[in-house]
Amino acid sequence: MKLLPLLPAEQLLEHLKIDPHLRDIEQLASFDSGLFDELIKKPIYQFVEWCQLAPASQSHHHSGPGGLIQHTLDMVKISLKKRRGLQLPIGGSLEAINSERHQWTYAIIMGCLLHDIGKLSSSIRLILVRQNGTEIPFVPLGHSIKNIMLDKTIRGYRIEFPDSDY
Repeated sequence: MKLLPLLPAEQLLEHLKIDPHLRDIEQLASFDSGLFDELIKKPIYQFVEWCQLAPASQSHHHSGPGGLIQHTLDMVKISLKKRRGLQLPIGGSLEAINSERHQWTYAIIMGCLLHDIGKLSSSIRLILVRQNGTEIPFVPLGHSIKNIMLDKTIRGYRIEFPDSDY
């Protein structure tokens, strides 16, 4: 099986033909660009690097390379479009709706990023392969992907689907 290279977020997004500047998400979120870069783009990039080219599923939706990233960013866009039609908090005063609009938008985006994150430790696994052939599982909560990308002993990774009753 051919090993996949560990790539930074911009290269992964470009490979998947997704705008690395995330302009459509920035426009839908309606955040000031500096705030967007820090609060939204940065966590999206971290998510993208965590996922690498993992699929969203073994044989269902978004089952190809990078499917988890594509699925999640699709969810962000769909949710932001729906959010535009909502006045949150429901039943809130106009003052509350206006003053809390960015917090609600932020919460919706973070919810989208987190909604399938458990797949990387339950139904999809990235197995890191060292130069000497030894393999170690990538545990998102246990490893820094930035440190792993700098580790010259890592040749790449492969994707594994543990047995499940799915």
